[in-house]
Amino acid sequence: MGIVRWFVVLAVMGCGRSGFDVTDADSTTNDVSATQYRNAVLADDPAAYFRLGEPAGPYASSEAPGAPPGIYTTTNDMIRYGLAGATGDGDTAVQFDGVGNLVLPTEEIALLDIDPLRTTFDGDFTVEGLIYPIGIPTAESPYSFLVCENYMNNGFRTGWQSSMRLRVWNDEAGGSTSLTSQLVLAPDRWQHVAITKAGTTIAMYID
Repeated sequence: MGIVRWFVVLAVMGCGRSGFDVTDADSTTNDVSATQYRNAVLADDPAAYFRLGEPAGPYASSEAPGAPPGIYTTTNDMIRYGLAGATGDGDTAVQFDGVGNLVLPTEEIALLDIDPLRTTFDGDFTVEGLIYPIGIPTAESPYSFLVCENYMNNGFRTGWQSSMRLRVWNDEAGGSTSLTSQLVLAPDRWQHVAITKAGTTIAMYID
């Protein structure tokens, strides 16, 4: 049975592995330097800005002033720190090797807990980051990106399935909505993704 509680996480889960680096834009893709992108993000006064460059857990610092830290949460050491990042500026990345369902305490989870930011997602928002999908997930086990959910009550999840298309869905939060992007993620390379909500409109971007 699921745990009925709110949780907000940045995670890559599923029966497989995926790297994840919420950091600066890939300059070869977006035609801006890592520093330019960082400055642009901070100029927008974000709720949080995690670069995930820590050499170890449990805390992930945010460069956004006043933002609470994230907490690296894992069972059986399923998080790898200090891996090569996407930006070429020396900033490292984190790989989450979690397997299974986030709400089942017996599963091997790997995620960044950002629950103090939950109210950020009550209204309009943008969440973006650089991700490196390792392989392709199975149809039954999607990878998760951002999860903001009170299990089987309300909230939403974002991620991708075996089609490698970004998705936003809420059927695990008591709803029936599932939105899928037209663009497709590529396995085994860095790419910049963003998901925005403005009113009743949700948009998904890749590179």
